[in-house]
Amino acid sequence: MSKVNRALVLGDIGLQYAVEPSPTAPLLVVALPTEDEDGPRAVEYLRDTDMVTDRVWVRTRDGHPPRSLDLDEALPVWDGFALHPRFTELLTARGLLGEDHDLSSMSPLLVLRTHEQAGGPGQNEVLACTRLRTLGVLFAQVASFADEKESTDRTGDRARRGLNEVRRLHDHTGTDFQLYTTFESGTEIEMKFTLKDAVSPWGLAATLASRVGTDDFPGFIPDVGNEHQRWETRQETYEVLWPAPEVGYIAFIANASGSYLLKRKRFAKDGLRREETFRTEIEVPDGDFDAFLSKEYPELGFRRLPSLTRAKFDVNVESSRTGHFFGIEIDEVRVAERDAVLRQVELEYHRTRVHADMNPQLIEEELERLANLVEQFLSARGVPTERTFYSKLSFLRDIT
Repeated sequence: MSKVNRALVLGDIGLQYAVEPSPTAPLLVVALPTEDEDGPRAVEYLRDTDMVTDRVWVRTRDGHPPRSLDLDEALPVWDGFALHPRFTELLTARGLLGEDHDLSSMSPLLVLRTHEQAGGPGQNEVLACTRLRTLGVLFAQVASFADEKESTDRTGDRARRGLNEVRRLHDHTGTDFQLYTTFESGTEIEMKFTLKDAVSPWGLAATLASRVGTDDFPGFIPDVGNEHQRWETRQETYEVLWPAPEVGYIAFIANASGSYLLKRKRFAKDGLRREETFRTEIEVPDGDFDAFLSKEYPELGFRRLPSLTRAKFDVNVESSRTGHFFGIEIDEVRVAERDAVLRQVELEYHRTRVHADMNPQLIEEELERLANLVEQFLSARGVPTERTFYSKLSFLRDIT
């Protein structure tokens, strides 16, 4: 299998954002460990421990030509929100940086992934820095280019080309909360495993979360900054009986404010896709759900089902290959009046990272791949399961 050469480019933040760059900030290109060829990446996730190098290329604006340095040992490059002190001390001691070089505005800018071609120019992916957290740095693919045929400074040429492309998709990649889009809006895409035995949902979720980003889940990384969520909700559910195009259910989920989230799902039978819509901050006078529904939905026929409590522990992951996000949601649903419990692992598509090669056709394929990995994870821990689309509506029907 061939290798992918990777390089991290660090420089003044003004090279990526609309701020005035510092005239004395250097440009650094550091070699990262190579990886096995596995095709293009939608996203690269680098923790501080991943950003180590044994070779650095430095360009400054003081008239010196670019200089490179091979290190005796691999050194850490980045430390949370700044260059690692050991790295800057070494570059200073070797004369590549001086006290007059401004390092205060330095930031990871991009990652270059070079797929070397036998007998031809290398193909480079440009992944722009899109999120920086104490947990690590994310880079999203924004462009690609082929190496120039003749070059006496391949490293510098690649860095220059990469910097020319780094602001592509910048309205999305450069602004938090503009990083994603959602395909099939209003449709829930979800498959499930029903857990056959009593098992701690928290124990499963905590163990699973620790394995994301390892060989147990190849090609999936944590949803950085949103890796894990814990929920508990109280729900009142009404089955919609007729007319036929509207069947499914309407649920009232209590908010801490005293209002309700109204969730509506339309589906005639359990399946991979179900229509799902929400109304937020609904006021229900005197908690009279029947009266609310009669007023708001007079054209629908309802049947009230038992109240439930749902505890849910989510492990949120992203496909580094496709940029699709999924929730691995481990539920325990309790219906006290029937002394009934449903335990499930739900796998749900959430959203997609905006990048240069988004493909909604890969959502199901990647969801299936994730499901197979989750199934292996559960099997390895002796947790018996059944793969299914069994819904909470079906569960409430079955115990009523």
